[in-house]
Amino acid sequence: MRVQVPKADEGHWLWLWLWLWLLPLLFALARRMRANRAP
Repeated sequence: MRVQVPKADEGHWLWLWLWLWLLPLLFALARRMRANRAP
C-alpha cells in the first residue's frame, strides 16, 4: 500500500521551510542596513 502525498501539501511544507530560512536572513539584512544608516 502506497500513500500518496498531495502536491498542494508538499508545496505548503516547501514554503514553510523557505520562510524559516528567509526570515532570519531578512532580519539580519534589515539590522545591517539600519546599522549602516546610523553613523
